[in-house]
Amino acid sequence: MWTLRQNGGHEQAVLCKTAPLVLMAHEPRGIRIIAANAAAHKAGAYVGQALNDARAACPHLVAENADLQADQATLLRLANAALRYTPIVALDGEAGLILDITGCAHLFGGEESLMKDCQKRLAAIGFSISLGLAPTPLAARALARFGSGADILAGGAINALDGFPIEALGLTSERNLLLKRLGLKRIGDVKAVPRAALERRFRSKEEALSVRLALDRLSGDVAEAIQAIHPPEPYRFALNLAEPLIDHIGVGVALNQLLITAHHRLEHEGFGARAFHLTAFRADGGTSSIAVKLSEPARDVARIARLFTPHLPGIDCGHGVDAFVLTARFVEPVAHTQSSMVSGQNDTHFCDGLAPLIDTLTNRLGPGHVFAFQPHHSHVPERAQRRVSPMAGSSLAQDWAIWAETQTGSAPRPFRLFERAEPAEVIASVPDGPPVKFVWRRVVHKITRATGPERIAPEWWRAGAEGVAVRDYYAVEDEAGRRFWLYRAGAYDAAEPPRWYVHGVFA
Repeated sequence: MWTLRQNGGHEQAVLCKTAPLVLMAHEPRGIRIIAANAAAHKAGAYVGQALNDARAACPHLVAENADLQADQATLLRLANAALRYTPIVALDGEAGLILDITGCAHLFGGEESLMKDCQKRLAAIGFSISLGLAPTPLAARALARFGSGADILAGGAINALDGFPIEALGLTSERNLLLKRLGLKRIGDVKAVPRAALERRFRSKEEALSVRLALDRLSGDVAEAIQAIHPPEPYRFALNLAEPLIDHIGVGVALNQLLITAHHRLEHEGFGARAFHLTAFRADGGTSSIAVKLSEPARDVARIARLFTPHLPGIDCGHGVDAFVLTARFVEPVAHTQSSMVSGQNDTHFCDGLAPLIDTLTNRLGPGHVFAFQPHHSHVPERAQRRVSPMAGSSLAQDWAIWAETQTGSAPRPFRLFERAEPAEVIASVPDGPPVKFVWRRVVHKITRATGPERIAPEWWRAGAEGVAVRDYYAVEDEAGRRFWLYRAGAYDAAEPPRWYVHGVFA
């Protein structure tokens, strides 16, 4: 069991690291600080302090009203994200989470690795957190809030918490105050007092029992139930049929109904999905499924239905299909678009850009077969670009525009560059001179014009660059006007004779 707590208690308090910033709330005792960043703590402000006292100590203190609802919504989002570690996650007050990782830690390489992964992920989005891992929820909470920030308490070592303040027991402020007046400031002090003696010091037996109950929860003698959150409802849409379907025309009709239902919910919540999965449940107990993927989140019925259409024969209806389930996956926010004002048409039925074409090609050819090229910093031609998602969009065009500016005045590059340079037999007028004739793919080409050489050395800092020959590139044109890009690897005065290759063709 371990707990996670955001330092300062509020999201706003950790976003500003330089200025002394506090969050204030109106309480019966006046305006008090309920969260402070590191700079404010350094200036002397602390949680629970009256705002006027803090301003007297630090005139430059920045104070803002706390948005408790936004904090709770942020904490709930973090709790949903923590479901990646365990299915049992509970909110702990205004700024904490409790995770029951029993039987889950080995999936992340152990308890320490799991905690480091959590710290790393939350730090990447701007949260500073304290963690504690212990056999009981209350012990884990005590470690997270009063420990070093990443403590692990092994089973049976509860006595290690005896030096913690009594606030770690999770009692009310009134009971903490009474215990301190009795001289009981540490958990170990309270444990040392006999139960009967403790009851005499409280006004009622129930108050004394609450202290003993906290000690029993700390040690595990009394189990503490945690109220786990429910994970977000998955985007699953079911359709039960009165009569079994036995043909693919009916499958298309059922799919369209499910897509309409999915569209209404996704549109209402402002989301789209990057993948849809349709499962058919047959009367014989078997199932059959098909899926499509999209290059960007979408919810348009017509667009998604078109992607499904070629795959509908993949549904095996058997002796009949009783039910369908459509699942939307990789759901992401989608901005609302303006509807068309022409002929009452709605733009949601007409997709702009290349996304529909890319989706169609990807679902027909398979993932990895549709891609775009992005310029890459390398002098070696085959490394000067790399494959990226075709939906890189405007950033891709900007990258190529910047690349084009840097190529001003440099030697031209062929329209088509071969993935692997192809060997050629070349005759040159002099050993280090330009080629005058070459044989490539069993065809003889007599060269009428040649420019070069352009020397490209291997990238010595890369692994495996040792022994790679220097290349001398020539742009040549044959008698028929065809233009080629040839290079010579190596030199004539080397131990091994140079080899020639055709690396591309010009338009």
